Amino acid sequence: MFQGANKMVGSTESGSDLVGGTMNPLTPKQVAGLTGKKRPSAQVRVLRYMGIDHRTRPDGSILVVDVDVPMTFQKEVKITGGFKING
Repeated sequence: MFQGANKMVGSTESGSDLVGGTMNPLTPKQVAGLTGKKRPSAQVRVLRYMGIDHRTRPDGSILVVDVDVPMTFQKEVKITGGFKING
């Protein structure tokens, strides 16, 4: 663990605290909407092309965390939270 911005980063109760916010995994439906693909292997190709960090679980499903999705894509996959400017 290390300390940054007055928050301890590492192992916490929820395991999802990050400096400045929390990390939420995208649902399989959101990943499919983001990539335009249904099969995990095709989703991985698209995520790599888009430069979006992801992980493949042992069962073959894809894990994408909302903080890894650029703001330009978040509107398309309807990730809630945050704030809007002039919106």
